[in-house]
Amino acid sequence: MYFFTPNALQINSATYSDQAFFADMHNYMRFKTPPIGFVGLMNPKNPLSPFNIISDRLFLIQNGENISTHFDRIKYELRVLGCVVKSTLRDEMEFIADMIQNSKLDAQIMDIFEKSEKLLEEIHRVQVKIHTLETNLQIPQLPPEIHDTFSFVDKYISRQISEYCAHLYTPLEQKGNVGKDSVKEGKIDALNKKWKDIRAKLTKILQHERDNPSPINSKFKIHPGKSNKTVSYWDGILKKYIQNVLYLDLQPSRQKSKTLEVFYSLAAGVAMFFSIILGFLLVDQVSQYSYGYFALLIVIYMLKDRFKDWIRLASNNFVQKYFPDRKFYIFDATHQNKIGNCKESMRFLQPTQIPQEILNFREQSARTPIEHEGKPENVFKYVKTVTLHSNKIKEFHQRHGDVNDILRFNVKHFLQYADDPINKEVLWNATTTQIQTVECAKVYHLNVIMKLKTTSEVPGSVSMYYKKIRVILDQNGILRVTEHDIVR
Repeated sequence: MYFFTPNALQINSATYSDQAFFADMHNYMRFKTPPIGFVGLMNPKNPLSPFNIISDRLFLIQNGENISTHFDRIKYELRVLGCVVKSTLRDEMEFIADMIQNSKLDAQIMDIFEKSEKLLEEIHRVQVKIHTLETNLQIPQLPPEIHDTFSFVDKYISRQISEYCAHLYTPLEQKGNVGKDSVKEGKIDALNKKWKDIRAKLTKILQHERDNPSPINSKFKIHPGKSNKTVSYWDGILKKYIQNVLYLDLQPSRQKSKTLEVFYSLAAGVAMFFSIILGFLLVDQVSQYSYGYFALLIVIYMLKDRFKDWIRLASNNFVQKYFPDRKFYIFDATHQNKIGNCKESMRFLQPTQIPQEILNFREQSARTPIEHEGKPENVFKYVKTVTLHSNKIKEFHQRHGDVNDILRFNVKHFLQYADDPINKEVLWNATTTQIQTVECAKVYHLNVIMKLKTTSEVPGSVSMYYKKIRVILDQNGILRVTEHDIVR
């Protein structure tokens, strides 16, 4: 990632260290939610469905295999179930929302209603299946934490279903009302009947979730006129507990620190060696206990410290060039299995060090060839290399084929030298023949060029693409973000 920052923001090697950058950059890596639809979840022959895996483990437990491995797997699959239901709900609802937005009123209203009705039927079957699962978990062999896990997952799914179905209700109702004046004569009755059926199914689902007797229902009770902070607090707990099952554990390595410690020890040893040699030479040339002798001892001591600092500085430059600033080992948090590593580095670049292709991408939006001279920028490069061992992932996971790499960057340091967000300009108003004061927004453009490259052990399987992100900032923070894929 190449960050092009306006010179006026004073982001340079003297004001913005790599430690500050890494404090602003937050990394999260997680397995992508398994792409299992509602039909796949309910299919009794699907070996990847959490419902079926839990059922198989319960069967083993009831037949005497009361081992912790089965208990841990049930807790794991319950949390995966919550992630899968949430992801599938989101995708299905977004699909219907796109259909509603892009539909032609005289042709596709019935298609939207039929798709919505089918989805609501699948959601209801999931509700029934979860209720059945709750009954199946009522066996004395299970430890209490499994019942607590089910309570959290049940409430999480309940809230997701309620939220997405509530958001679907209004646009469907609006589409039905508008459609009454748009469909052909003779189809209004069919449209009204279909909307009546959908509304009944929506009401049934929402009522079911409202009456769900979860042990933690009291945490989500909303009181009008109060802050209701308990709701958001517990909502965060549910979200983190359920979704953390897919997050990977990044454990920092001290490789660079250990290397520097070795170089620093060598620097101290080399400096001491030369000071001893100079000391012996001094004894042969200058009589002891003279003023000159003591003066030269002081000079030798000063040279020893300087020599040690020179070696340490050279060591820093060498380590920065050939070792990453940070290194993490990537672990599967559930099984504590090491599945890869991640290396990161950050450097400010001189203009001659920026690849020409990156400069060309940066200047694609320029309107004149000399525009860049009026907007001087400082550039720094962030490099991240992630290595994943797919054989170690497949050893424990059949459903996890993709990893999401999430980067969150805090721009707070970029705003401390920004000007006031509003400038005032004077304007001659020809209509009123008066001088008019007009407010103009003062913004800054942070441009980021991303170069992404993937490789694998398969020969020739190398892919690379570029992306350009522009962040519009002012003194108060981020105003807008635009993102563009770059076609070479």
